[in-house]
Amino acid sequence: MKRFGSIYVLLLLVVVLSGCDGADPAATRIWIDVPFDGAEVEAGTITVQSHAASRNGIARVELWVNGTLYRSDENPTPDEPVIYVVQPWIPTAPGDYTLEVRAYATDDTASDPESVTVRVIGEAVEVTETPTAEFLTPTSAPPTDTPVPPTDTPAPPTDTPAPPTDTPIAPTDTPVPPTDTPQPQVNFWADDTTVQAGSCTTVHWETANVKAVYFNGQGVAGTGDHQTCPCSPESHTLDVLLPNDEHDIRTVDIGVIGSCVTPSPTFTPSPTPDTTMPPVPTLLSPNDGFVAACSPSQLELSWQAVSDPSGVTYQAVVEYYPAGSWETYDSWRNLGSPSVILEPVLPHTVLPCSSYRWRVRAIDGAGNVGEWADWFEFAFTIY
Repeated sequence: MKRFGSIYVLLLLVVVLSGCDGADPAATRIWIDVPFDGAEVEAGTITVQSHAASRNGIARVELWVNGTLYRSDENPTPDEPVIYVVQPWIPTAPGDYTLEVRAYATDDTASDPESVTVRVIGEAVEVTETPTAEFLTPTSAPPTDTPVPPTDTPAPPTDTPAPPTDTPIAPTDTPVPPTDTPQPQVNFWADDTTVQAGSCTTVHWETANVKAVYFNGQGVAGTGDHQTCPCSPESHTLDVLLPNDEHDIRTVDIGVIGSCVTPSPTFTPSPTPDTTMPPVPTLLSPNDGFVAACSPSQLELSWQAVSDPSGVTYQAVVEYYPAGSWETYDSWRNLGSPSVILEPVLPHTVLPCSSYRWRVRAIDGAGNVGEWADWFEFAFTIY
């Protein structure tokens, strides 16, 4: 199969102008161009650069920091279907931050949020005022740095002093009303806390008015979820940094019934060692050449189940093509059922999106590893 990278520009134009099967051509979308996910940035004024698109036009763009709205900027040219926006952000202290942007169309249709995690290093600067955001259209001229020429004509001096005033400013006895401080909110749960071995459940978290959120030790957005298909009991931890710098740590335990490898009821161990490999699985979906919407929605990988007298589990792997070579994107072992959920996270160094490929092999209960199925390639693109 040919690489998708060489046809992305043509595919993007066709999709944006005419829409694709099963996709809403007027959907509102936004992407973060700068900074990259995982980047280290110096403390000071940091520009969050994004581009948003909607056939209905973009009305405003919001910037959220660690689950809290930092700024909301109105677009002065809301009739443009594609805009570029630069939103300055000044962190108050060094550390890890989750930046999230959301776009709203003129009909108030909101995009799915796009987020990156960055680490701020160096000494923080004092915030005196929030700089103004800048909106650009694809056809607008870039900003100019040409200074205004100086004038040699000085302003004429004035010898007339301002008249003094003897009227004192009247004091006010009206107290300033107190400001209600938003209280932190933390929720952490799983759809099912007990599953059959190899079956899946989803762990969710929702937070608000907090500084940072860490799921299993990794910095994440304030709201999110994680799917797991365990073969043995496991535990998941949510560590939330509160505004007073205390940590709210919560745990969800997933219990497992049975095991991922279940021998056939009619299987009788043979005195001769089993050295026969299990059959090669047939890949079903996504098929070779599949093109999916470029979004954080889940994509199910499925294949035809195979059998072996000693039982079968599966191993699956997904690779992507970010910069001239294939790299491992995700992998799974000991799968008890012939499907798995892929949660795509767009690589921020690749535009518009990246090519992917996947394959599966079977492993029987005697430890014999089968041959890999042939690669199936697919891609995510912008709808």
